[in-house]
Amino acid sequence: MKCSNCGGIISSDMKFCISCGADVIKQMEEEETQFLDQLTKCNTCGINVTEEMKFCINCGATLNQSNEKEEESIKIEQPIKKNKVKKEKKSVNKSGINKTKIVLLVLVLVILSTAFIFRKNMLYYGYEKMAIKYENSDFNKAVEWGKKAYDINSESQILGGIYSKEAEKLIDKDPNSAIEYLLQAKRYTDSQEYDSLLADAYIKYAKEKAKSAPNTAIKQIEKAMKLDFKDEMIDQYVNLLIVKSKDDFDEDISISHLKEILNSDDYKKLEAKLTKANLGNSLSLAITEEPAYDYDLLDFTKQTSNYIFPESSIRQLTYQDLVGLDSWILRLGRNEIYARHGYIFNTPEISQYFSTMPWYSPNDNFNETSLNEIEKYNARFIKDYE
Repeated sequence: MKCSNCGGIISSDMKFCISCGADVIKQMEEEETQFLDQLTKCNTCGINVTEEMKFCINCGATLNQSNEKEEESIKIEQPIKKNKVKKEKKSVNKSGINKTKIVLLVLVLVILSTAFIFRKNMLYYGYEKMAIKYENSDFNKAVEWGKKAYDINSESQILGGIYSKEAEKLIDKDPNSAIEYLLQAKRYTDSQEYDSLLADAYIKYAKEKAKSAPNTAIKQIEKAMKLDFKDEMIDQYVNLLIVKSKDDFDEDISISHLKEILNSDDYKKLEAKLTKANLGNSLSLAITEEPAYDYDLLDFTKQTSNYIFPESSIRQLTYQDLVGLDSWILRLGRNEIYARHGYIFNTPEISQYFSTMPWYSPNDNFNETSLNEIEKYNARFIKDYE
């Protein structure tokens, strides 16, 4: 045996090398440890064997150390492969996540671009919905939202509907405001669908101004004629000219400007009415409609004194009969039709008035069917005028 330190010859009974003094025992222990590390075990009996041995010295079994080493190497390689698979899976997962993110990003971009393109339509329908919400509860708010919708889409009909509905509410009690709203409705719709309602508003406003401002009333009738001409407008127009002539008796009545409004037949009708009214000579001869007499009832009204409308049972009244009368007289004149047949009134002041009339005779069995068609027409006519 040689010393591992100096290479000198040593024996197992030496404790130190005689050449260099190295610890022989320690060297032997180290060599033994190295030798044992090189040993493997027999798979059959389990004793230690060397790599050089082909057969076990204890059981004679064939030793396959190389195979064992291969198996060990395979075992060592397997975790390495598993790690590689895990890494590959991680990389696949990462790529899948990245693809998902890209798809989501594309979807978000598509949604945003679509919203940007159709944002006006979305706003328009939102504003229109708000206008409809307030249409019946808050007129001013409805108009505010309606105008926002109109600014986006000038073909929107919502404002026309809002203004026309408000006009319908006001047309009887405040026709002038109704006119303003209907003009706004026409402005925002550019349509003729409101012409008939606007003409009615002009007529009602004309009635309101007939006594205090006949010139204004005349202009209202002319506007109504232009929008939706009706034969009864002629009578209203002529009667307003009669009222106007009371203040301007010497002023010539001219209707030539109406040629642009009326067709030739309607213009001739109006011209004939004015001629028949004879405004330039005597207002007392003014007649706006041929009276329709019920000759069978002439004896019923032979006594014409103490009557507001002595002939209300035998001919249809005209606007000329009503112009200039205040609301109280008109009310009495309308109830006079019923009083002739003995109707008993519950309103104290009306009952007191007719009780002073010599011709009034209360009738407990009064029935409205006792009125003839002319009386029914006149009662409605006066009521509408009021």
